[in-house]
Amino acid sequence: MTDTDGTTPGTGGGTDAPENAVAPEAAAADRRTGRGAADGARPRRGLRGRTAAAVAGLLAGVLLGAGATAWATGTPPFADAEVCWGSLSEDVVSPMFGGGELKARELPLRPVAGNYGRVRAECRITRHQGGEPRWEVVARVRDLEVLDGIDAREWADESFSARMVPLGGEITGMVSPSRAWTLLPRGCASALTVVELESGGAEIREGDEARRYRAGLARAAVRLTNGVMEELGCRGRYPDPDGLPPVPEWEEAPREELCAVEGVELPAWAKGPHHRRVTPDGDGPLRSCDIATDHSQEVRLTTVVHPGLAELFAQPSWWGSERLVTGGRSAVSGGGSLGGDLSVFRALCQRGRVAFVARPVDSPAEQRWARDLLPAYVEAEAERAGCGRIEVVRKPD
Repeated sequence: MTDTDGTTPGTGGGTDAPENAVAPEAAAADRRTGRGAADGARPRRGLRGRTAAAVAGLLAGVLLGAGATAWATGTPPFADAEVCWGSLSEDVVSPMFGGGELKARELPLRPVAGNYGRVRAECRITRHQGGEPRWEVVARVRDLEVLDGIDAREWADESFSARMVPLGGEITGMVSPSRAWTLLPRGCASALTVVELESGGAEIREGDEARRYRAGLARAAVRLTNGVMEELGCRGRYPDPDGLPPVPEWEEAPREELCAVEGVELPAWAKGPHHRRVTPDGDGPLRSCDIATDHSQEVRLTTVVHPGLAELFAQPSWWGSERLVTGGRSAVSGGGSLGGDLSVFRALCQRGRVAFVARPVDSPAEQRWARDLLPAYVEAEAERAGCGRIEVVRKPD
């Protein structure tokens, strides 16, 4: 199986690629339209037949009408301006680009009219060489509470990859080699609001370069969050992240501890070697486990312990036909269902709502993974998630 970061389970790192092999801005556009791959979820389907210039031209048309700020190396760069809502300075942005002419365009950070004060904005920083765009980093501020259906699925697919690790400290957020996100403090906005930064191109970085890039991405995401908080008049600022855990890599999975949790066992019908990668233990908002064969990733199992993020999976319209309920030996109440492309069990635990999620990656036809794994996964993860004992019982409608 080839992953979106260019690695295959059991083989290790990726390979170098030509600078113009796949424009990161094209990959980002694919993800927004549902054609692309989640971070670490499935093989990338980039816009390989389109030039970076054509894509950048389309994007520029959307943003130029809202005002633009340009940075150019040698003018001097960044002068007195910090872009993306006054958040990102030259020393923060430069590690993500490595030279060239930098240009930034941003939509104003302000409440959306008629949307109850919820904010949405976007900022794009692009490196140009020879007059052509070669690299782009995109920052967004979005309200997660307005997501539903396929939008929420796609956001979780991208943001809950087992390649992501917690930023640590007081920051609620995570970072991977190509993506970082943080949640604004609850009192800072009227809705659950996320600040996110994505760059694409993880497949052309490895080793020390990849580690430096990920550290730069994490730092920029936190600076961006502080700038957004200041712009919105919120109190408090976060320090730069320090000491990120290593990026989880694929490893062969023992049948008896499929997600590094005792009690989650590979189904009897699943033949041959399987691999896993698991979010490192820590005080993060979630823990994901990706399970793969040598040919494709089959399923992602996620424990979401942040109550606000757990509410992303509260829509009854998502529930499938086979219900899951708590048995008599459970310490907390909860319930959910097994569905075609999304299976969820939610429980009301000591620190709030917790969601246990199974998401088949390649096809809803792989829902047998969820049917066979999710109940055991909930029971195995419940104690670690602060829920105490949970017994899961199937209850067909």
